[in-house]
Amino acid sequence: YAVEFLNLEYHSLLQELSSLLKEKRITWPLLWGIYATGTLLLSSCELTREPKLLRLSHTEVKKDLESGDRWLELNCEYVEYAPEGVPGFAATEVRVPEFEGAMPITDLPAFPMSYLDHDRAEEVRQQLLERGQKYHKFSTAPFHATYSGVAYRMYRDDKYKSTAVR
Repeated sequence: YAVEFLNLEYHSLLQELSSLLKEKRITWPLLWGIYATGTLLLSSCELTREPKLLRLSHTEVKKDLESGDRWLELNCEYVEYAPEGVPGFAATEVRVPEFEGAMPITDLPAFPMSYLDHDRAEEVRQQLLERGQKYHKFSTAPFHATYSGVAYRMYRDDKYKSTAVR
């Protein structure tokens, strides 16, 4: 009975959501339709712009009382290594600012992997696996390496600064 009631009560809303999802687009009021708890989300590291895989824990609409700006906060977890080289979960948040109209789901700051086309999803999956294996290798055994390029360091104010390493 409850399912029938919900289907009747929200029929037009569910139709709108279904229509948008077929086009791989979404509106702000319908974001709940793509962000289910436990969903694997693809985001990118704000520093390196490399892909980052997150698991959605829960969402919350937030509002800045001064500016009136609203956003959907995605509370997520991801695999991180402790200094001892032991993997575990770490928490992070991703903000999806309020927007007008419909936009492509893949333009969101974090979106379900299922909205990538098959070839791109496989490419990202392979890239994440290779990077994770490499990181695990370097985090679990002593090693010596020479590095030349840009290094990043996070300071107490959560700001990253880069420096040249030779």
